[in-house]
Amino acid sequence: MSDLLRDIVEAESLARFQAAGPVKHGLPAEAYTSQRFFELEQDRVFARSWTLCGFAHELPSAGDVMPVTVAGRPIVLVRGKDGLLRAFHNVCRHRGLKLVDAPCSGCRRLVCPYHNWSYALDGRLINATNFGGHGVHAVEGFDYETHGLAEVPCRQWHDWIFVNVAGNEPDFERFLAPLLQHLDGIDLGRIEYLYKIDSGIFECNWKFICENFIEPYHVPVVHPETAAGQPLDQHYMVGDDHLVGCAVDVEGNGAGKPAKPGKPAKSGDRRARDLCLDISARYLLLFPNFLFFIYFGAETHINVMLNVPLAAGQTHQRRVIYQLGGTRPPEETIEGWRALTDDVIAEDRAMVERLQEGRRSPVLADGGVLSPVWEASERAFQDLIMAAVLGPSEVRPNGG
Repeated sequence: MSDLLRDIVEAESLARFQAAGPVKHGLPAEAYTSQRFFELEQDRVFARSWTLCGFAHELPSAGDVMPVTVAGRPIVLVRGKDGLLRAFHNVCRHRGLKLVDAPCSGCRRLVCPYHNWSYALDGRLINATNFGGHGVHAVEGFDYETHGLAEVPCRQWHDWIFVNVAGNEPDFERFLAPLLQHLDGIDLGRIEYLYKIDSGIFECNWKFICENFIEPYHVPVVHPETAAGQPLDQHYMVGDDHLVGCAVDVEGNGAGKPAKPGKPAKSGDRRARDLCLDISARYLLLFPNFLFFIYFGAETHINVMLNVPLAAGQTHQRRVIYQLGGTRPPEETIEGWRALTDDVIAEDRAMVERLQEGRRSPVLADGGVLSPVWEASERAFQDLIMAAVLGPSEVRPNGG
């Protein structure tokens, strides 16, 4: 085992995780409970990957600014005068004060509230106020050009903002490629914002939320009404490099095949137990944290979840729901969908928070066991975690 993890994870626990066999053990309990393991993930998983950090519709105009946290670091997103979205380390280059602590609109520059240093929206240092004395803003040997805000590689893809904090800039197109293959024929350029939900802080590790999202084993037990139209036996696993998840295709009494984008909306009660149409759904995770749910039924909906790890046992969750083209439904209908989403979130929250509590028990020192059928994507996700934290040379993928 790597010396870096020797004091965090017992060698025996890691050996069980890596052991071959049809039924595999899950991650060691420390992967969910240890703050030191959490900090390794921040550095080796989130900082070195393209990480989802925000939604572009929340910064529509020049001068819109939003602070976010990525890999434990303070980052600020800025819509420039040129319309481009940029990301910077959210610290003043003078003394390191956190520069922006709340979203704002119409900003002409970013001004440090400590000593009044100011920066242009493209990150350039404009004025190091009084740095050389009262009314003297320049000092010999101090270069304005090299003391602008430190930029972070940033990409906007449709409504979703990704950053690469470490600046190693892995190829963004390659990052997206597995997801695009599974969305072939779906024009995401047609997405339209419907509503958002800020679920606040979940008292659990971020990985429990991801693992719950990509495994269908719990669906008929935890969501007997809210997902009654998605029986377990119709689900199957999805996996492609750093994309993992599950999917379901159900034939109802409609056309006898999964519904496709553009199918006319059906009026009436929208709860899953009352839908008699064909449905198709994909629950996809693009590692490490882009959780993408697309549902084809009477309407085509897309749900993107942003989970921000705060500590080993705390995660802040927000999500945005879109429709794929069509006319915006009446607000009454949208409120019905929101209520259904709230119900699903509440059901899942109860489970993932109890999972966190359970990891404090010595009984789960062995990581528990995973279904080789219904939790194969969960295991693939865990392999990606360990490959990032340990280094690929020390992890045998899929326990082989």
